[in-house]
Amino acid sequence: MIPFNVTLVIQMGNFLVSWWVLDRFFFRKCVAQVRKEQRIVRELEQAVIHEKIGLEDVQRAQQEALQKARSLFARSLPSVAQNLSPKVISSHPYVVFQECDVSMQQKLSEEMVSSLVQRVTRV
Repeated sequence: MIPFNVTLVIQMGNFLVSWWVLDRFFFRKCVAQVRKEQRIVRELEQAVIHEKIGLEDVQRAQQEALQKARSLFARSLPSVAQNLSPKVISSHPYVVFQECDVSMQQKLSEEMVSSLVQRVTRV
């Protein structure tokens, strides 16, 4: 038969007292702190979600305002057939308006650009 050792009972009691002290003064506080941090993280996640929803609402409102402004702009433009006669205002008495086709307009604009570039580079 195995002899009964009193030190085992004392060690068991010591273990239970140690466990109670650790549980009472350490584990409960640690668990409470972890739960508090988890609650804070959940609240922050909810705040981020609410901010994203608010940002999406603002972006949607901006897109709607942009579309509205574009449609108002498109409606406010005069139609092409409405005003075909260009108005030339000149203070020089010898300036006469002449109509020209697209290729002539491109040629004139290229000449103007080259002359302006030469004037700017000479300065």
